[in-house]
Amino acid sequence: MKLRYRKGLLGVIFILWFSPILVHSQSGNELRKWINKSFDVSKNDKLNITNKFGEVKINTWNELKITVEVEIKVWGPNDRVAQNLLDEIEIIQNRQGDEISFRTSIHNSGNNSRSGFEINYTVNMPPTNELDLDNRYGATYLADFSGKLTLNSAYGSLKAGKITGNNSDIKVSYGKADIEELYYGNLKSSYCSYVELGKVGNLKIDDKHGRLEIDEGEQLEVESAYSNFNLGRLTESIFLDSKFGNARIENVMLGFKIIDVESSYGSLVIELDDAGDFEFEVDVKYGSFHQSISKIEIQRQVIGNTSQEIAGIRGTGGNSIVKASSAYGSVKFN
Repeated sequence: MKLRYRKGLLGVIFILWFSPILVHSQSGNELRKWINKSFDVSKNDKLNITNKFGEVKINTWNELKITVEVEIKVWGPNDRVAQNLLDEIEIIQNRQGDEISFRTSIHNSGNNSRSGFEINYTVNMPPTNELDLDNRYGATYLADFSGKLTLNSAYGSLKAGKITGNNSDIKVSYGKADIEELYYGNLKSSYCSYVELGKVGNLKIDDKHGRLEIDEGEQLEVESAYSNFNLGRLTESIFLDSKFGNARIENVMLGFKIIDVESSYGSLVIELDDAGDFEFEVDVKYGSFHQSISKIEIQRQVIGNTSQEIAGIRGTGGNSIVKASSAYGSVKFN
């Protein structure tokens, strides 16, 4: 179908339309329309997408071109209801300077329980160009990506490949996330059924009311509240503040630099058997400390009615240190 558009006052902003296709289904009448746009870009161009009530799929390729396909699907009990709903949905596109933007605008979604709609985006773009993506009430898929990234996923799911850029800012709320690799940047998650990360580089994480699992981390700074945290392998350092949840750090590798954990109202387990030599300090209030690691030497131990302070060394200590502070919970070294 041929694209028809009308120009705004300055010839910059376009409201994109297609003639709809009517499909009859068992649930009623379904209308669909498609919007396709293609842009030649340079490495400095940025793509901005704001969508709701549908999927966004970001594919990457080696062409200096960005293509965007938008599928709008509506359904209702009859042709009139479906058409009225379709008329309320606009895709507003703008290219100004080095920024290309698409925004889904829904004027009135109605209140018919037998009607509904989806707005789905499929994008092809270079993996190194900047992307700013906000998708709500739908799934988000991101291929391997190395450009600057700002991503917000709310009330949906996020599945991403290897995110290797040095400036990534990701927010996930009221949904779930699965990211293969995330090397540098910030991740904020809240009220998620789970957030699962594969390999992580230098990352700051703020996780609330959920479950956070990381396969392998290099340099981590984590705040976790009302959430359970699990790290499968640590190679260098972690600073962790955990409240009202359990935390577990497994497989601490030989040559790690520092583990610094503050935990309250939850258990803390750190697996240090393969970590080589290290020094450690543990401070526990209204809780307990246990360790089952070989070649541990306790150098200082102060036990009060409601507190314990323990410091010690394994082997020669070296340049590795473990600090653990806990209130109203337990600390265990395995």
